[in-house]
Amino acid sequence: MDDLPLLIVDADQNANHRLTQFTRRLVKRVLCAANAAEAVCILQQGPVAGMFCELQLPDRAGLSLVAEARRIHPRLPVTIVTGEGSIEDTIDAFRSGVADFIIKPICQSAVATAWNRMLAGSAQPSTGGGRGIADAAAKDDADAMSIPVNTSLKQIEKHAVREVIYRLDGNKAAAARALGIHRKALYRLLDS
Repeated sequence: MDDLPLLIVDADQNANHRLTQFTRRLVKRVLCAANAAEAVCILQQGPVAGMFCELQLPDRAGLSLVAEARRIHPRLPVTIVTGEGSIEDTIDAFRSGVADFIIKPICQSAVATAWNRMLAGSAQPSTGGGRGIADAAAKDDADAMSIPVNTSLKQIEKHAVREVIYRLDGNKAAAARALGIHRKALYRLLDS
């Protein structure tokens, strides 16, 4: 894994540059793609250590790319990066088995945490939709999106919000930004 490059997929050149700066401290080589087509070409050339992927790409949805990338490299660890996102996007991302979800603007600590989660998830058998985080909450985390069929939509929404808050280390303000809702709306949702 040490010799494999890391793939960053984002149409925003500034985000690509910033992520490259942060990840060069973690891996030897970083490859960048501005869209899904470029990313697929890179993935077809050989394995990569992991992929940071924007949720909204110019040529198609980031989660669609994640699905195709997993067909090429089934155990590929992925972190979604986004400046905007809805509850539905967040639920879909975690169900697709992403290791982490980073909200722009990107900071070094979030990238390092995501990278560690990606490494931990790729080093063990896939559980809970492909996620696997090697920490004390690994089992809880792997089962986090296992929701019974008879659960109400309100309960599912609340569960998804709690999952985002957990993924963002308890940062409710960041969770509200990631979900595209006002912080007060997030608190009302949690209190309901």
